[in-house]
Amino acid sequence: MAKQFTVPASAKIYTVKLENFRGVDFANNATQVENFRSPDAQNIISDLAGKPVKRTGYETIANFNAQINGIFRLATENTEKFLVHAGTKLYEWVRTNGEFSASGTEIYADMNNQRSVAFQNDKKLYLLDGKTYLCYGEFDGAWKVKKVTDIATVPKVVISRNPDGTGGTEKRQLNVLTQKRTYGFFGTADAKEYHLAGSDVKLKANQVTVKVMKADGTWADKVETTDFTVDRAKGIITFKTAPGVSPSGSADNVEITFVADTDYKYTTEIINKCTIAVQYGYRGSTDRVFVSGNPEVKNFHYWSAVNDPCYFEAYNYASLGQDSSAIMGYSLVGDALVVHKEDNEQDQTIFLVTGSYNADTGYSFAISGSVAGVGAISKYAFARIGTEPLFLSRQGVFSLTTQYMTAEKYAQNRSYYIDPRLTKEADLSEAVAKEYNGNYYLCVNGHVYMADGRQETYAKNAPQNKYQYEWYYLTNIDARIWWEYDGRLYFGDCDGKVKRFKLSEEDKASHPTYSDDGEPIRAYWNTPILTMNSLSHYKTIKGFWVMEAPYRRSSIDVYYRLKGDLQLKKHSTMDIFDFNDIDFERLTFVTDDSPAIVPTNAKAKKFMLIQFRVENAAVNEGFGFYEMEVSYVMGGKYKG
Repeated sequence: MAKQFTVPASAKIYTVKLENFRGVDFANNATQVENFRSPDAQNIISDLAGKPVKRTGYETIANFNAQINGIFRLATENTEKFLVHAGTKLYEWVRTNGEFSASGTEIYADMNNQRSVAFQNDKKLYLLDGKTYLCYGEFDGAWKVKKVTDIATVPKVVISRNPDGTGGTEKRQLNVLTQKRTYGFFGTADAKEYHLAGSDVKLKANQVTVKVMKADGTWADKVETTDFTVDRAKGIITFKTAPGVSPSGSADNVEITFVADTDYKYTTEIINKCTIAVQYGYRGSTDRVFVSGNPEVKNFHYWSAVNDPCYFEAYNYASLGQDSSAIMGYSLVGDALVVHKEDNEQDQTIFLVTGSYNADTGYSFAISGSVAGVGAISKYAFARIGTEPLFLSRQGVFSLTTQYMTAEKYAQNRSYYIDPRLTKEADLSEAVAKEYNGNYYLCVNGHVYMADGRQETYAKNAPQNKYQYEWYYLTNIDARIWWEYDGRLYFGDCDGKVKRFKLSEEDKASHPTYSDDGEPIRAYWNTPILTMNSLSHYKTIKGFWVMEAPYRRSSIDVYYRLKGDLQLKKHSTMDIFDFNDIDFERLTFVTDDSPAIVPTNAKAKKFMLIQFRVENAAVNEGFGFYEMEVSYVMGGKYKG
């Protein structure tokens, strides 16, 4: 009888699928990272559908030849103006037919060479650079820059005073932006001498201006030496003709504006040297501006009069915490103004300020709460995702949140997945942040850490307010300042260039999107180090597949890492035919814009751990992926 032949059974093939990708995880060892995150990826972000894609590139659109300290926009019903602060100069930047000019027109040459801030009020733009408080607007029919001290509001501090200097009512406080003040007098029939105080007060040599109400209720300007004389040593104005009684019978008919020669407690330098500003007011309105950042009074902040940034009343200030730690920035939470201080390891670092109103004392803004523990490290990293304010500390990116049960405010970390790398960056105090399209972009040392505001990750059984954002890591972006306009993200760099990110939908042969000023963008994604669900057996790879996203022009490099050795296993191109973009070296007639499966048939034998990398580093090529799958067979037991 013939001997029977038995076919050995085929080895069982196993598969591991990688899908539903999220962000990076720099916090855990590469063997402990979830399959949907990457322990090492760069220039990969999440598109609107959550798919990992290569970031778009940028193009230089202007050069101001000095570090960019600020880009600002002034918009009114009929006018749109753009300013660029570069080095020590301020430029008007023109936009024509939808495009910005390659440079600007200098309009001011004595700026402080550091980052500046600006805010708009009543068709004017106000700027703070730590040196001079400036205003840009239309004056006498021409657009120009003025020092706010030159246009400061002169308050009428006293009304209804008698000519002899007695009586009267204190109306308003002095303005710290100017030492000028106005006194109102209720004239008598014969009085020619008008005393500026009950006791003698000296006047400075500055011009004294006087107005007298006429019989018809209008005002007439009077001229010194012609209409009156001034005894500056005694503070007495003597009219050649008595102004007489008030024609109205009840209102002041003499107004005298002067500068007293006294030791004035407040100087204009208090506001000039500020570098931080936010608009806030009673019950969360934005009718006042709060400023801080003066290094000489670093724990003080000041607020303006209602809707008047040219008037900072002398007693509208507060000190917050110890003077050893500086105010770093502001956030807005509901009706409260949040004041962030630097961390000095002993003081409260977050103060809540709220407004109140009293019929007798008027408006006040007092501390209503405080939080200890986490101080801000950068003045330039305050931004918000949705309603959540974010700031940068030495420990990472934090938000101010509310405890679910007690409603108590406290700081909550939002950057767990990137903190080990972010917190080791040099010069975190120079980090600069911006919210754009619901994401938080934080740039430091040419690296951008981007939080995706659409992706919130909760640990099991965690409270509602304890979540982490998904983060992405981008390189080769030297953003000194960020700016957004018309749905586009811009940045200014240290060399004076203004750059604009391109949009993915703009990608075409004549204007490729995926390059940085014509240079390639290296984008890659590493999987975690995989055990293939077994620590005890050798494995052999049978195949690796990637579902790649379609682009006008794209390619992929697939790598295996075994025992620390990264090996290229597959290079594949994936183009879509376009008459306007034909490359005869990789000519294709494919018009299908569906995703494509890229197989990698290279084997890897008898390994214990493996890692995969997908990469695109080609100029002007898009790149993205949906899923990965690896098949393998089990081998013998690992015995060391």
